[in-house]
Amino acid sequence: MTDFLDDFLVSASVSGPAFATRITLRNGKDTVVSIDPNRLKAYRPDQPERRYRPDIDGLRAIAVLSVLFYHFELPILNVPGGYSGVDVFFVISGYLITRILVAQAGQAGALQDFYLRRFRRIFPALLAVIAFCLASGYFLLMPGDYADVGESARYALFALSNLFFYANTGYFDQAAEFQLLLHTWSLAVEEQFYLVWPLVVLMTFREGRRTYFIVACSVIVVASFVYAVLLVGSESKAAFYNPLARAWELALGGLLVFMPVVRVRPFLSEVVNVLGLGLIGYGFFGLDHNSSFPGANALYACIGSALLIWPKGDSSVVARCMGNRLFRGVGLISYSLYLWHWPVLVIGRHYFVGSIPVTAGFGLVAGVVLLAWLSWRFIEQPFRRSSFLANTRSPIAVMCVMLLTIAATAVLVTDGAKYRLPDHVLPMASLHAMWQWHPEQEQLSPFVDQMVFGAPWKEAEHKVILWGDSHAEHMAPLLEAAMVQGTRHNSVSILLYRSCPANVDGRGVYVHIKNEQYNRDCHAGRTRMFRFLAEQGGKIDVVVLASSWTPLVDSLTPDGNQASGLLKLEVSLTNTVDKLLESIPRVTLIGEVPMWPHNPVPCVNARATGLSHQGCDEGVSELKFDELSSTFVLVDQLLRNLAQADSRITALVPSESLCNERSCESVIDGHFLYRDRAHLRRNLPRAVRFKMASRLGLDRILSSPDRFLAQRAPR
Repeated sequence: MTDFLDDFLVSASVSGPAFATRITLRNGKDTVVSIDPNRLKAYRPDQPERRYRPDIDGLRAIAVLSVLFYHFELPILNVPGGYSGVDVFFVISGYLITRILVAQAGQAGALQDFYLRRFRRIFPALLAVIAFCLASGYFLLMPGDYADVGESARYALFALSNLFFYANTGYFDQAAEFQLLLHTWSLAVEEQFYLVWPLVVLMTFREGRRTYFIVACSVIVVASFVYAVLLVGSESKAAFYNPLARAWELALGGLLVFMPVVRVRPFLSEVVNVLGLGLIGYGFFGLDHNSSFPGANALYACIGSALLIWPKGDSSVVARCMGNRLFRGVGLISYSLYLWHWPVLVIGRHYFVGSIPVTAGFGLVAGVVLLAWLSWRFIEQPFRRSSFLANTRSPIAVMCVMLLTIAATAVLVTDGAKYRLPDHVLPMASLHAMWQWHPEQEQLSPFVDQMVFGAPWKEAEHKVILWGDSHAEHMAPLLEAAMVQGTRHNSVSILLYRSCPANVDGRGVYVHIKNEQYNRDCHAGRTRMFRFLAEQGGKIDVVVLASSWTPLVDSLTPDGNQASGLLKLEVSLTNTVDKLLESIPRVTLIGEVPMWPHNPVPCVNARATGLSHQGCDEGVSELKFDELSSTFVLVDQLLRNLAQADSRITALVPSESLCNERSCESVIDGHFLYRDRAHLRRNLPRAVRFKMASRLGLDRILSSPDRFLAQRAPR
């Protein structure tokens, strides 16, 4: 009942020994209920900070709309830093949860009652969303994507999805924007907070002895914030999902419960509220997806929210505007709106193959609002008011969780219900499957974290190093296929050195779209390789450099200027090659395979399987030459120029052999070559890999290794 009152109570009066209590609700209606007055002690009219505050519902509305508009990226409504709306929610949650806990402190069964109310508040709508994702994914998603939904659903059901997405949103996992339950990470952080925070309150709070709690809460805020700032600089993804790095935001809200009511002049109250809105607004519009976050940049949303929540006596104009009927209405459905907006958006992305038309986007937003209202009206409210569910012995909640856990597990153990697909499509059933590759002769590597295939490295007559990022990785199976087909393959050993692009030293050549830790790793990886080359004493025949050169151009300068990026790429690559040629006879530069403007795999699979997708009627297996970016074409020419300047440098440019004036080839012997828009599949049949290697000229690197020895002449 307290949770009900916390959301709906405006005023209350108690009369008579029978405890007949008249309460006024948000809809303006009066009702009389029988209630223990002790449950109302937190709502005394002489404590305005304990009464229902419509402005907080308005703040909820601002937070959820910012997240909604950020994700949908609609014209006019786009909010580039809207992701910080989640941080506004964290502060609100910390404030409201602490207020409830303090109001119930000392009551028998308070902790049990708190957890039951939290369950009834969070899980009914969450279970409905998970069920919707599992059902819709069956008709829309490929097995790999569907298996991800099943696994993430199991984590979400047990409040661990932030840990799942931290471990499964890497470079080669399903893109985060296509994960149906990605948004449940924030619920998991809150639920983990709910497990610990009541204990903090119970151990430190005593009526009349609030100092212990205030000190403990302040220590948590400072320590967690410092940890978040340090972590975001070294591992931003960990800072994003780690509950310890987010605890300060929730604890800050809890600290507000004990802040004294500041009774200042109305003008000063307005100034503070406007400042709060201004800070939140700067977080929404001054930050974007390239901003370091959370860390210090989360202060805008959190401090702004704290200034608005901090009780300041009589209601201000800003508070009244935030608490108007429209904002209150959106605030009421904010939880359901947050829950439903993301799966609907992701399904739209899957259906429209990533790019949702503007008109469809506005239609989806309208549908999400309607769906959220229905969810609030027919799921949230009935479950929160249900007297049946108030009985903690009722098995219905546990049954629902277990049934969905079983369903999610079934999706997972059937590999995303792969029985839906014909056998010939299964090799492209998932991103994981398309990246699978196990060389026939994998050997011990001189680096514990790298791969060697072919002859044993120490005994090999000829040694090749394939150095680069993921684009070196997708070339490795082609090199192996060419080597196996060659007559001297038993004498050749290839070291796949998976690191950063060789020309990136993380200092003078810095990747601006990556964090500081990435650049430090690049520096360490480059230093280690050059040290290794010096130790080999001229025993390496050739170093092959393969990387994502085109995206690198845009990230080598802070402003992404193409001309400056190309110049920096040329200078840094020239310096790197010159340094390599000091100890090895030859360097081969491999350009990128032609890159699609969008991911073609969903359309290829849709045509083969009949799964629902829109806009896949034409161009499924053909990449038009004029769709290649200007940067891509300029990088190819840059590699050719480097090779023409020195006979010891070879440039292999895939577009020369795969493209004509009209289109670029993407199918060989009926097998689609691509894993995504820029990477080749690594699980192609060996015969296809050998044909591809021959087309690209990779077989010339390995077919006659003796020629490398003959060319070891000084420059």
